[in-house]
Amino acid sequence: MRYWLLIIFLTLSASLPAQINMDSLDRAIRDMPYGPKRLNAIKDEIQRHFQSQPDEAVRYAYWYAEEAAEMGDPIWQARGSNFLGIATFSAGDIPGSIEHYLAAYRSFEKARDSLAMGITLNNLAAAYEIRNKTAETLKYYQAALDIFQAVDNQEWIAICENNLANQYMEEDPARALAAYQRSYEIHQNLGIAGRDGAFLMNMGNCYLDLGEYDQAIAMHEAAIPHLEEIHDMHGLSNAHHSLGIAYFDQNKLDQAETHLQIGWDLAEGILQRQVDLASSLSELYKARGAYQTALLWRDRHMQLQDSLFDQEKDEQMTKMMAEFEAEKKDQEIRLLTAEKELGERRILMLGGGSILLGIIALLIAFFWRTNQRQNRLLSQKNADLAQALDEKESLMREIHHRVKNNLQVISSLLRLQGRRLQDSGAKTAIEASQARLEAISLIHQFLYRDTEVTQVDLKAYLEELLTQLERLYQDTVGELETSRDIDTVDLDIDSVLPISLIVNELLTNAFKYAPQSGQAARIHLGLKRETEGLRLTVADNGPGYDAGAHRADSLGLRLVRTFVDRLSGTLDIQAQPGTTIQIFMPWTALAS
Repeated sequence: MRYWLLIIFLTLSASLPAQINMDSLDRAIRDMPYGPKRLNAIKDEIQRHFQSQPDEAVRYAYWYAEEAAEMGDPIWQARGSNFLGIATFSAGDIPGSIEHYLAAYRSFEKARDSLAMGITLNNLAAAYEIRNKTAETLKYYQAALDIFQAVDNQEWIAICENNLANQYMEEDPARALAAYQRSYEIHQNLGIAGRDGAFLMNMGNCYLDLGEYDQAIAMHEAAIPHLEEIHDMHGLSNAHHSLGIAYFDQNKLDQAETHLQIGWDLAEGILQRQVDLASSLSELYKARGAYQTALLWRDRHMQLQDSLFDQEKDEQMTKMMAEFEAEKKDQEIRLLTAEKELGERRILMLGGGSILLGIIALLIAFFWRTNQRQNRLLSQKNADLAQALDEKESLMREIHHRVKNNLQVISSLLRLQGRRLQDSGAKTAIEASQARLEAISLIHQFLYRDTEVTQVDLKAYLEELLTQLERLYQDTVGELETSRDIDTVDLDIDSVLPISLIVNELLTNAFKYAPQSGQAARIHLGLKRETEGLRLTVADNGPGYDAGAHRADSLGLRLVRTFVDRLSGTLDIQAQPGTTIQIFMPWTALAS
């Protein structure tokens, strides 16, 4: 729930009027003499459009690059490549923007323009960040920071420190906090206004992740006046959401409810923020024992999440259509060029005035038409295959979506039935069945929300499953410490399903037998890639596994052994102190 400070791409000042007739403006620029003044006018148009009308920004960027190339000055040409990177980034063409940024960097490097090299590396890192390439993102942000420190440009040092802090936030909030603090201090010293609210919120979220609630609350409360001053509704909603979480984690439910409700009211029209807030409100009312209200907020969360998925799907379709139209225009240009070249060849041949040349022209036309017909047939076949593939993927997503919803309905019915039961054994069996359904439902949720409809990111899935179980048992377990060490691996649903049920059974058992008082419950989940396969580890500091005290035919243990056998794996249980269970699964039995 980090509040992202905007990455700065251009060190330009926006002072042009917002609405100017495009044709008259283009004519005015073309009437200027060639040179720096004309290029600066084009540059101003790139800046004016790159956020609101990225396609226009791309047009102006290509215009700038063409004229910079005609001038022959390597610095102007490098700037042209950088502006193309900025414009294509804004238009959603991330691979194209990376290509332009790399070209700009090489040119700035030849010209030994260090500051421009650093700015270009920062932009390049931002492009990799959008593509979720963490290693490349960190590499280029750090390289940019090294350059800014070498030339002692304090403002860009602050910007780069902030961007790196955003990357550290997930894995190392203490390191992120230190970077945010350095960046904030520089902005304060330079007297740069307008960003205080974002910095304070980012630092507050670091303190929240570190469990330092007083500091987190102080930072978010300090951020609110700055956000109100610039009318940042998204930031205000985020700040109140974070305050609600801080109070909730301290079991101060009245204060938590106040801030979560304010955050919800401010989030109108911000779909992602509404999804997160609805989930938090559901957890709040569950903690209060208001289960009916909690269920209503849970349903609202699921509906909003589905709407968000549909919105993302619409955006993907729009992008695909734009790419299709661009490709179609390129094909038309190539066809017109080919026809023009063919016409020129015909004129040259007719100049000879011979019958032989006329025959040759007819043969060329015949072969050209034959080639065009074959190309059209091939293009149609490719288009049909692409359409069939898209339809198949859409159908698969819809199937996974419906399966997930049906499983959620069954889970809700089991929950309602469980509340009416008096027998503790029956209630335990219902709860175990519900947890298994939730584990399976989560797989289908990952499949319909991801761009890849046949494989699951096992690392992300297991982390989400552990988080769900933490929420489920947080009221029954005292002090709880969880840790995880999970490698990245993608597997298909046939492998993920048995693994998910194994992990669900082992974690549920670990939570169930966790120390109840006088000692913090510590639970570890690990999944490591090895040369021959995957090794799964679940460990806890509970009373330890006693084979004599566990029924050999218990359903949970039978399920684990059955799924381990299905994966051709081995099961190893080590007891005293605590319990450590390791399962090895060979690659030959896993479908990746």
